[in-house]
Amino acid sequence: MSLNDHPIDDVKPEADLQEQERLAEEVPEDPEAPTPSAPEPHPIEADPADAAEQRIEVPLDEDGVDEPADD
Repeated sequence: MSLNDHPIDDVKPEADLQEQERLAEEVPEDPEAPTPSAPEPHPIEADPADAAEQRIEVPLDEDGVDEPADD
């Protein structure tokens, strides 16, 4: 049996052709940047009463400017 009669020789050209016809994947310019996720099919709606309870009022200083909290 010669090397030219090996069955992989029959498959190789077709595999190469499939690889050449394959569409290129879209690669983002910055691979570190997160890709945007798909939007939710049903957006989550907040209950106005719950949203009002979660609101936090921050007192202002005398100049009317917020001061950073000391941790």
